[in-house]
Amino acid sequence: MNDLSTRYRLAARDHFSKAEALLATNDDDVIRYAALELRLTIESLCYGLLVAYRNEIPRSGLRHWTPKQVLNELLQADPRATSDVGIRSAREDGGPLRFKPMGTERRFSVRWANKAHSALSNGALHVPSVQQTIDGAGFSSTKLRETCNDVASKLKEVIASPIWHVNMGQFYFFACDCGFEIKRRTASVKPGDRLICGDCGRTYDVLSVGDTIHVENSTVRWECTGCNETRAFDEFELVDHVATTCPKCGHQAEFQKRWVVIDAVGSG
Repeated sequence: MNDLSTRYRLAARDHFSKAEALLATNDDDVIRYAALELRLTIESLCYGLLVAYRNEIPRSGLRHWTPKQVLNELLQADPRATSDVGIRSAREDGGPLRFKPMGTERRFSVRWANKAHSALSNGALHVPSVQQTIDGAGFSSTKLRETCNDVASKLKEVIASPIWHVNMGQFYFFACDCGFEIKRRTASVKPGDRLICGDCGRTYDVLSVGDTIHVENSTVRWECTGCNETRAFDEFELVDHVATTCPKCGHQAEFQKRWVVIDAVGSG
């Protein structure tokens, strides 16, 4: 996954370099392409950061594609995911402990990313609507260039960061049955939580937390009609139709997923 994360970072640099070159021409005929490259830069940066948090997010998080969706997913895992991150190294030479700055990773907020991504899209990827054209609010190369320059100014800081994809904190780790390492921040987990494997989708119920985390596979419980005892099987095995056997009396049971109608509270 580190390789994939780096690939996205390198792709962001490549898109940004192309955007800078296009903007430098001062040619209004290519301003749309500069906007597109900046848009791809934002997306690549978001995807690269998402991969860096791969072990902390559910599998469904990888399907997000807009910067707003991606960054909001990251904030669920780490409230500081969109904040600048600085690293310092400690050095002790017989005197007091001293810290030497190693660099700062610049990041952007959800609000900025969403606003910039939308502005670049509206200016470069869409033909003005009929009403916009009637109102005289059609495509403006001057306005789009201003947008591109503003966005590029912020992205240049991010791209120039000497370090990237820094992900530090205190974590709980445990291995899923599929072998994937699940990672969660200690401050965000409490007993009763349900954790989802980011690779296979298995779910785990948190039993307790402390120095270590204790979990168990989420289960489906059922009452055996053969011996009247409560049984359970791994929830991950529950598909559209599944059959199971009571380990005590051998009675078989079948489970099916069905849609049911539930009246809204207060409905007439």
